Amino acid sequence: MDLSMLTATQIIVTAMVCLLAFVFHKRTHKRSGKNPLPPGPIGFPVVGYIPFLDKEAPYKSMTDLGTKYGDVFMLQMGSRNVVVLLSYEAIKEAFITKGDSFNGRPRMVLSDLFSAGRGIVFSTFNEAYKEQRNFAVSGLKRFGWGSSAFEVNIIREVNGLIETFQHLKGKPFDPFHYVRNSVSNIICSLIFGRRFHPDDRDFRNLLTTHYRNMKYSGSAAAVNFLPILQYLPFGNYKRVLENHMYLRDCQTAMIDKHRQTHNPNDIRDFLDLYIHEIDTRHQKGQSSSFDYDNIRRVANELFTLGTETTSTTILWSLLYMITYPDIQRRVQKELFDVLGDRLPTIDDKPKLPYVEATILEVQRSACVVPLTVPHCAMEDTQLHGYHIPKDTVIMANLWSVLHDPKHWHNPDEFRPDRFLNDKGEIEKPETFIPFSTGARMCLGDQTAKMELFLFFSCLMQKFSFSHPEGTPYPSLVGKTGITRSPKSFEVCAVDRETQDSETDNAFVTGIKQ
Repeated sequence: MDLSMLTATQIIVTAMVCLLAFVFHKRTHKRSGKNPLPPGPIGFPVVGYIPFLDKEAPYKSMTDLGTKYGDVFMLQMGSRNVVVLLSYEAIKEAFITKGDSFNGRPRMVLSDLFSAGRGIVFSTFNEAYKEQRNFAVSGLKRFGWGSSAFEVNIIREVNGLIETFQHLKGKPFDPFHYVRNSVSNIICSLIFGRRFHPDDRDFRNLLTTHYRNMKYSGSAAAVNFLPILQYLPFGNYKRVLENHMYLRDCQTAMIDKHRQTHNPNDIRDFLDLYIHEIDTRHQKGQSSSFDYDNIRRVANELFTLGTETTSTTILWSLLYMITYPDIQRRVQKELFDVLGDRLPTIDDKPKLPYVEATILEVQRSACVVPLTVPHCAMEDTQLHGYHIPKDTVIMANLWSVLHDPKHWHNPDEFRPDRFLNDKGEIEKPETFIPFSTGARMCLGDQTAKMELFLFFSCLMQKFSFSHPEGTPYPSLVGKTGITRSPKSFEVCAVDRETQDSETDNAFVTGIKQ
């Protein structure tokens, strides 16, 4: 046929068909050798499989693909190959058995914006990363982080939250800002040496902007695979960039204030400790990863780790309790039977197995971090019998693991008893990994467990939570950013002492009548 007779549309369509055929042949050919790449669906040219993923719940789309392609499969996402791990066995092999090969972090647009390969969470797996992580852990421990003595800091914020709820006198309210403020104050007291009042406008703006950035970052994740999107004058990446600049300025101001008042003989908090480390190494003429660029990145990551997942899990726990009032009453009964009227302490945790089981079930059901921070292969290697080229992006789907029917009977059912054995004791399966696993798992998991227990048990001891009368129950369908959080909802927190007193008075009045 004379090419001059073809229309432009026909030429474009023919070219796209040829390109798709070439891509299909290339991927099929690669996967038929002795060391095949993981299988996976074919997407569109340029954008790959991105258009087929559920924007609200990409982790569910990935889980569904597992029924056809198995526990390890590959997606072409824009310019990157992404290997998705769905099962606990695959994640364990990658992050523990072969952790040295998969502890890398891919350089992506969003991670470069947040860390540029520095800090801790998004840092390249090298000596600088190890140096920063070890310093952060030891530095925070110096101020009691993770120890039993740290309970005092947590209880102070728990009591503040209890007082706030009591002042609301059972009226409907959105717990979002109150919970985030209280939880965030715990890490703020360590990093910045101060806590913030719930009515502090600047701190509320900081928390709100931080939360929005977590949400927008999830929606803007396509920019990691289609970098050209960062140059658009609109969209979620632009929002992320604007929010990031605001947060950076806030943190820089706090660091500058610390620099002005820094006294090496009076180390008040983590920032002081880090500044002291910078000055000490500079005076010795040592070249190191400690500088004023890294201090901001590390402080921001610690702030995020200490705020986001714990506060979001507490919000989910309140939502599940108003949705399942029978479970809430059973939690409260165990608290009263063991403790009477006093508030729980961390030493009471072994005596309250149903309370702990309920927290574990909230973590499993809600799955606050459904997809881990991306890893990458640091060398050509093998995984689950497949060839994984160097620099391949690795995504572990924790949602799939925590909702796998092979390990969790009726996984969509909220049932705390699944964590109790026949003796009524806590029994956590190996597959329970809400904080991920391996060398790059969440570094604050032990502190988070302590905070979750104390916040949840104390709130359940003091209040009965319900949804506002005459309104529908709030949805258990979460909204996904970097974390999976509940949609906005209102609760009524009725003081149990007042409630018991009113019940007793009503009983006495009934006798008199």
